[in-house]
Amino acid sequence: MAVIRTGLAEVRQAGELEDGRISIAFQTLLGESYVPDVIRRFRRRWPRVGFGLRHGSRALCLRAVADGEAELAIVADPPTLSGTTTTTLYTEPLLAVVHHRHPLASRRSVTVEDLRGLDLIMLSAGYGLHESARRLLRHDGRDPEPVFEVGDYRAARGLAAAGLGMTILPASPSSIDDGVREIPIDDPRAMREIGVLVADTGNPVVPEFVRALRVAAGARGRVVG
Repeated sequence: MAVIRTGLAEVRQAGELEDGRISIAFQTLLGESYVPDVIRRFRRRWPRVGFGLRHGSRALCLRAVADGEAELAIVADPPTLSGTTTTTLYTEPLLAVVHHRHPLASRRSVTVEDLRGLDLIMLSAGYGLHESARRLLRHDGRDPEPVFEVGDYRAARGLAAAGLGMTILPASPSSIDDGVREIPIDDPRAMREIGVLVADTGNPVVPEFVRALRVAAGARGRVVG
């Protein structure tokens, strides 16, 4: 009887998964390649699962989970939030992005000291990359002062491509030559962790999707937590 009950429970769960729905929040940059790749992989197995997607700043994603508007948030440097569990997915280096004729463009790597004093382009407060750049460039208790603050990483990259300053971003998933150079930063802090915060909703789709997130991270050769 126990075997029968277990079998029936598995059938019910499969049915719930097949016709389920999941709500996801993710940072915009992760929507260029990583999140779409995960969804593609997931839908191969569960083609009828519905998705509610929202993207934006790190703060927006965390707020969506806290307010019950999303069941999970895929963000950089995930914090600890009450009522959620956190899974590390991978880490990725942060790079100095400059115009291809910038004095640093020919360097194989740069130090944080090389970057201080340059015209800085930052993402606005609330974006994960704002905090990453602030943490990296903070000096003698003082935060860096950007020349430009923007609300989109593409705008930051575009300003760098126009020769208007330096910005700190992860590597672009695109192979298009947009006139910038991405230079490794020789500092252990020049790294960010990508993770997923999961609300305890009991939705059976959620753990399956988290599993897909981890598999996709590993398939890309990322450092999986």
